[in-house]
Amino acid sequence: MLEMRRVAPVGARLSVLVCSTLLSVTSASAQTAPAPSAVPAPVTTAPVTIEVAPNPAPVASPEATPTPGPQFQQRTDGKIELTPTETAPGPVITSAPVVDAPLAAPAEPPKEPEKHWYEKIKLRGYTQFRYNRIPGINRNDNLRNSQGDRFLGKDNGFGIRRARLVIQGDVHDHVFIYLQPDFASVIDTQLNVAIMRDWYADLSIDKNKEFRFRVGQSKVPFGFENLQSSQNRLLLDRNDAINTAFRDERDIGIHFYYAPKHIRERFKYLVDSGLKGSGDYGVLGIGVVNGQAANRPAVSDDMTGVAR
Repeated sequence: MLEMRRVAPVGARLSVLVCSTLLSVTSASAQTAPAPSAVPAPVTTAPVTIEVAPNPAPVASPEATPTPGPQFQQRTDGKIELTPTETAPGPVITSAPVVDAPLAAPAEPPKEPEKHWYEKIKLRGYTQFRYNRIPGINRNDNLRNSQGDRFLGKDNGFGIRRARLVIQGDVHDHVFIYLQPDFASVIDTQLNVAIMRDWYADLSIDKNKEFRFRVGQSKVPFGFENLQSSQNRLLLDRNDAINTAFRDERDIGIHFYYAPKHIRERFKYLVDSGLKGSGDYGVLGIGVVNGQAANRPAVSDDMTGVAR
């Protein structure tokens, strides 16, 4: 027999009284022959008390306050109604207005480093080889040319007509130099003598180099064939009627040249393309020279003027 007794309010203490039962045990021999019924002895019970400690109440953290949830209410018709719980308004978070940043300007391509003056110097040259005694062709053994081809006439064979080395370049924004020695000149009977052909500087007085002065030994602006470079002409020599006016086509003096920028570009294109241009001697050229041809001193105080 089990009896439970409430001895304290719920959540405080619970007492349970357990009563023991008396079990009668019969022997094996008594199973075969029923024993006479006996009067059960009185059973005494002792109360047993079991104490259950109540669950501790949760302690709210001071840092985190629970937010009350929605309330449920049951109506008379058996339906459950959900009532939202009002909450205290929290801080309003607003975002700063977005301002479009100005577009960055496109990056400029890196500029090439400015070259030093010696990096602007160019070196080039050319040579011409001749043989005039071709068999089977009528030859004039008495033909001589004192300022042109020295390998004409009798008792001539192979020869180096020209051996030029050219040094040129802009050593300054307004200074251009041009130096050209020839290692195949002839003096009397001696061949392959080095002689200076060109040695001058162009001094520009404007940014586009349209106005410039040429100082030194250079070609005299006279005629067309004389101004053409021998590397751009046909293999034939210049005609004597024009070439004899200025021996070696050069003289020492000073010249003034004018040409617009686009005309100078045209002159350069003709020369760079290997065409038969006369070079850049301007659309207007005026000069004063010694009048004694190249590599020769003046013999009087009178100067020779030339215009083209």
